[in-house]
Amino acid sequence: MHVEKGAAKLLGHAVVTLVPRFILISRLPFSLWIRQSSVGAAEALDPGMVQPFHFMVPISDNHDRRHRAFQVSSRVDDDDVVPSTGPAWSCDIHLGVIGTSYVKLRNPFRIIRVHVDLLGPSFVVTISEQAERWPPYRIDNVTSMRVRYRQSSINESTSQSSSAHAIR
Repeated sequence: MHVEKGAAKLLGHAVVTLVPRFILISRLPFSLWIRQSSVGAAEALDPGMVQPFHFMVPISDNHDRRHRAFQVSSRVDDDDVVPSTGPAWSCDIHLGVIGTSYVKLRNPFRIIRVHVDLLGPSFVVTISEQAERWPPYRIDNVTSMRVRYRQSSINESTSQSSSAHAIR
């Protein structure tokens, strides 16, 4: 909902405009399935499409609104078969967190860029393609244990001591 003061003949009145809280914009050359995190019902998001996103299952007001999330899955050959739960769906994409994140899709392998911005009362989520030659991975160690990681094409491993900060 967006409220502003009226102009001209509506001076002294409030103009109330109802707008969707979340708007999805696809700048992808292929279709996706989108759904509320861990909810079975999904909708198609076709290339170049702009559409509002509504949660299928309401989240209580007691729940922190920043944790509202959705998931995406590749829509192969524009099929109408929604994948079941499991690895076909991406990780959670949080709608209330402004910024850019990267999501890996499987079957076929793709990396997409998800940018969330606040425009007036709406969160605008723009989904675009990311080049596969630069996979933007991030490792967070929020445990008290040491984490050892290695790139598969390199023999030397690198270790990082415990930290709550991202390893970049």
